Order: sequence, then structure tokens, then C-alpha cells
Amino acid sequence: MLHIEIGLLGTTAMLHNNDQMADPDHPLSVELAKISSKAKKTPADREQMAHIQWNGGLYLDPDIDGPCVPANNVRKMLIDTAKQTKNGKDVARALAMTEINVPVEYDGPRDITQMEKLPQYGEYRTVGIQGRRVMKMRPRFPVPWTVTVNAVLMEDILDFERVTHLVEKAGFIEGFCDGRIIGFGRFKGTVKKA
Repeated sequence: MLHIEIGLLGTTAMLHNNDQMADPDHPLSVELAKISSKAKKTPADREQMAHIQWNGGLYLDPDIDGPCVPANNVRKMLIDTAKQTKNGKDVARALAMTEINVPVEYDGPRDITQMEKLPQYGEYRTVGIQGRRVMKMRPRFPVPWTVTVNAVLMEDILDFERVTHLVEKAGFIEGFCDGRIIGFGRFKGTVKKA
């Protein structure tokens, strides 16, 4: 077993889209449903919906000051990258994250109330849902942003050089978090022995 540190240094903005909003009983989902079910929405309704979507999209952990990301999102990204060469199962078996959530480091306020007031931390755009386009607000982290995760690598399954290559490749072709298909979440990846 080898302890490693994986670093992502953003080269394009990163979008968050926490899947907690998929839970219809989550308090923010309930609040959003009350507004989105209205036939005629006012500008104030749309503003409130964007506020709820922004807050619901953030990854937060009470033990971390400000926004974070699940460390397992990095693992999943590497598995998806490795699937392109039919090595996804090797990564799944060989790589284990040692943390649940890790902070997103960026130049800006850590307080989410202050963040939300600044336009550079929101991305309001159309997204495809059930075959139609709707407006959604996502938390946005402009460059430079960084994410650093610690992991354990089983070198008898996957060696250090292959992991390093995968992290570099993922930053270019896969991306991290939401909006990857349209170019968000690209990064320069590094791996070092911890």
C-alpha cells in the first residue's frame, strides 16, 4: 500500500451539483417544488428558485469551513477515465480515498452567504431535463481553484505511474464535477507520494 496525494488545479471554472436535490423530501427540494409548481412564475419566484438551486447544489460539511467536495468524486472521475482503456475495475479495486469530504480552495469568501452575493460564484444556464431545456443555477468556482485528496493505492493492482497518467488525462478529457461535457471542471492534475 502506498499513500498518495492527488491534486487538482483548475484551468476552467468548476460547477457544483449536489445530488441531495434529487431527494424529493429534502427541505430545499420541498421549498423548490412549492415555487416551481406554479403555472405563472414571477421574476421574484425565479430569483427564489435560483437561490434554492444554488444552495442545494453546494457541497457542504459541518467540519469544513466553506464549500467542499466528496473525495469519492475524484475516485469516480478516475474510474470513468480508466474505463476508456478498459481499466476502470483496476482503479476501483486499487484506489481508496482516506477522507469523506475535502475543501475546495479558491480566492474568495468562505462564507456561503457572501459567496452567493457575488456573480462570479453562480452559473445560470439552460440544462436538459427529460427532453426539454430549463434554467438552472449552479454554484460556480472560477479559476484558480484547487482540490487535494489523500488516498491509498494498492500498487500490486495499479502502479504509481499509471495513476499519475490517469490523473493528468482526467484533467484534460474528463473534468471534475458538473458541466464537464461543456468544458467546466478542467484541471492540471498532480500525484505525489505522501
